Amino acid sequence: MNSEEKQSLIKSVNEASPDGLRQFIINQAQYDPSFFQDVTAQFGELDTDAEFAKTKKLIQSTIRHNKTYGFIDYQGCINI
Repeated sequence: MNSEEKQSLIKSVNEASPDGLRQFIINQAQYDPSFFQDVTAQFGELDTDAEFAKTKKLIQSTIRHNKTYGFIDYQGCINI
């Protein structure tokens, strides 16, 4: 983002109503998981139980679908 774009964005945000900003953030978070995580980490509480469950599923999937049928070698452990 160049300087002019940043200044334009600052002006727009400063002129926006709190309810308008709130609605924009909610709408954006519904479509962008990384934005949702950023907002909850910055302004609220991140749902650590959901994050843990997602990470656990990713690890299980990685273990089940590796080339050695569930055995994780040293390098695999480092990656996980």
